[in-house]
Amino acid sequence: MLEILKARFQDNKNLHMELSWLDVEKRLLEHQGSMDVLRRMEESGGEPDTIGYDEKTGKLIWAQKPVL
Repeated sequence: MLEILKARFQDNKNLHMELSWLDVEKRLLEHQGSMDVLRRMEESGGEPDTIGYDEKTGKLIWAQKPVL
C-alpha cells in the first residue's frame, strides 16, 4: 500500500507542495489505523491521495477520486 501511495504522491505533487513523502510515510507508519482506512479506500477504487495537512492538529488531509 505504501508503494501505491508514494507513486500517487509523487505524481500529484501540485496537491501537496508543502509536504514531503518522508513525512507522510512516517505519519502513516505511526498510525496504522489510517493505513487500514486508506487500504479500504483503495480497494473501493477511490485512489486516495494526501492533499495537505491541518496546521492546528498536524493531521494529514486525504481525498479520494469519486467512484462512479
